[in-house]
Amino acid sequence: MPGMNGEETLEQLKRINGRVPVILSTGFSEAEALRRFAGRGLAGFVQKPSAAAQVARKVKEVLEAEAEAPGPAVIE
Repeated sequence: MPGMNGEETLEQLKRINGRVPVILSTGFSEAEALRRFAGRGLAGFVQKPSAAAQVARKVKEVLEAEAEAPGPAVIE
């Protein structure tokens, strides 16, 4: 979202629909990203730079997890 960082964007998306699965894509390491976003309801993570196939796999993984268990898929 223009004019917002990732944390602000996640907050706005969750405010609009708390059940929306959000996949974070960042240049930060996975450990750093998960530390910064812990407890905020992320559904997945993709390290930048990433190939389209890698993003597609993560989207598929998150959607399948959500279909198996009602409610938003969340990583800790």
